Amino acid sequence: MPKIPLYNQGLGQTVTTKPIQGVRANEGAFTAAQKGFSEFGKSLENAAFQFQMEEKKAETDRVGDEETLSLQNRAENFRLNNKDTDTATYEKNWKKFQNKELDRLKQLPLTKSQLNTVTRRLLPIFSSESSKGKINAYNRGQNIRLNAANALNENNISKASDLPIGHPDRDYMIQQIDDNIASSFKKDLNLKDNSVSARQRIAKLSYQKRLAATDSTAELFDIQFDIERDKDLTAGDLKAFSTQIETTRNRIRDNTVAALTTVIDDQDITNGNITNEGQINERYDDAAKSEFGGNQIMQQQYRSLDDKGKADFRRVLAERRSASIGQLNFIQRQSDRRDDEANETLYTDNIKSVVSGATSIVDIRNLGFKGEKGQKYREQLTSMANKVASGTILRDSTPLVYQGTSALVLQGKVTDVTQKYKLVTDPSSVPPEGLSLLERFGDGLSSTDIEHFAGLITSRKNASTSADSKTKTEAFKGFDDFVNGNKPSIMGSAAFRRLDPTSDTRFYDFTVQMRRRFEEGLGAGLNYKNMLDPRHPDYLLKPDDMFAPTKQDQLKNITDSFKDKLPPTLQDVSPPTRLPGQSTTDYLTSDAYKTWATSGKPAIYRKLRNQ
Repeated sequence: MPKIPLYNQGLGQTVTTKPIQGVRANEGAFTAAQKGFSEFGKSLENAAFQFQMEEKKAETDRVGDEETLSLQNRAENFRLNNKDTDTATYEKNWKKFQNKELDRLKQLPLTKSQLNTVTRRLLPIFSSESSKGKINAYNRGQNIRLNAANALNENNISKASDLPIGHPDRDYMIQQIDDNIASSFKKDLNLKDNSVSARQRIAKLSYQKRLAATDSTAELFDIQFDIERDKDLTAGDLKAFSTQIETTRNRIRDNTVAALTTVIDDQDITNGNITNEGQINERYDDAAKSEFGGNQIMQQQYRSLDDKGKADFRRVLAERRSASIGQLNFIQRQSDRRDDEANETLYTDNIKSVVSGATSIVDIRNLGFKGEKGQKYREQLTSMANKVASGTILRDSTPLVYQGTSALVLQGKVTDVTQKYKLVTDPSSVPPEGLSLLERFGDGLSSTDIEHFAGLITSRKNASTSADSKTKTEAFKGFDDFVNGNKPSIMGSAAFRRLDPTSDTRFYDFTVQMRRRFEEGLGAGLNYKNMLDPRHPDYLLKPDDMFAPTKQDQLKNITDSFKDKLPPTLQDVSPPTRLPGQSTTDYLTSDAYKTWATSGKPAIYRKLRNQ
């Protein structure tokens, strides 16, 4: 046995092994392994290739999906926004769109095979949208052709309805309509009308126009006759026209009544061509007799009215007569108001100079007063001037005249300075109709009091349109209540009042003094209610006022009244002085002389003169 070398170098017992028989490695084993490794490599290559192909397919599908969605949106927008009205134009424009889309695809990072695949997916979309677009373009074209054909028929129907039945042009229009309907049918156009309905519309429209245009009852009967015999009208049409005929009859009746009762134009009154009720009544009476100033056309129109129309005529004529009279009165009131305003302005501008004597009678006569009331102003101012010139005027008002006048003015019963009014205290010499404010000047009212009452009258007139005037009117009503509320204490003891000759004068003086305070307070901006309130510091009456008499004062007044008075002298009872240049007639008719002549003084004057 061969000896195996020891490697332990005596480090222990050696191991003896059996010799190995000679064994050789199999060559096929090495070849098989090499072959296995080769086939595995090929498998890996195939797997990578397949992976690449799948990845390429997935990318192609992704691009195809995105492009499909994108193209669908763009193609649909193109189709919906397209306005082409014929398929040839649409197809031409669609080709441009499709080629642009295909060119865009070529710009994408795709292989040729990918591009072909994506393109094949998009072709159905191109085809579908192209077909839909052509249909839309065709339909739009059909709508245009349909509208044009309908418009042609509408025009011919309208023109034909303007012409009478049997007119050659009407027949020509109807033939044009029939030809258009036949031609449109071949073009697959469903028109609004067929030949029957077109004739019905022509007939209906023709009668409607005739009914709207007629204003004659006789012509209306002719239209009704034609309608009832027209074979183109249906039963429903005849029923509808029956109502329209009655409506037209009512319209003609109303228009005829309106024309016949327009007797007076409003402008005739406004322009002053008619100035009194007599002129108005004369014209309306002529119409009421159906004479109409001999106008035969209007007479015929009246005869054409039925019973209802004639009853309406009488009613409306009466209403218009009243309206014309009302308008005349309104115009006259407006004119009178303008004249009143002008007269009042002249009066206001001149009254103080008349009272002061600065304005002569000649000046007054030359003032531009207007109308009947203006003449009253002129006459009464002239009378005032005469009184001023003669010196026969009172500087203070007569208490009873003042009190009575104040009450009437505040109650709104005296509304003008020239208005005559009667007082229960007026003497018998006052005419039955009374005297005006101006006529009472110097004989019962002072100029200051007349001016005060004139201001109250003006405020009362303007109270509805002026807040200041309304306030002033209310203020003086309150003042009047204040004065009358204090009257018992000012007049004094009731037991002595009737015998005290100074009671009325004292109350008048109290009224004037309180009015002065009241007007000054209003001018200073004080509240009128505060001035009339006893609990307010602005109250008109002051603690140291001494208007109320004592009983001793009243007894003294009564005693003094019984003392003998000196007899009148010739100068006291002499007639008023005649003004320079005044004629005898003017003097004897002057207010100053008439007042003297009715005063009881003439008898005493003659007696003293003859002594």
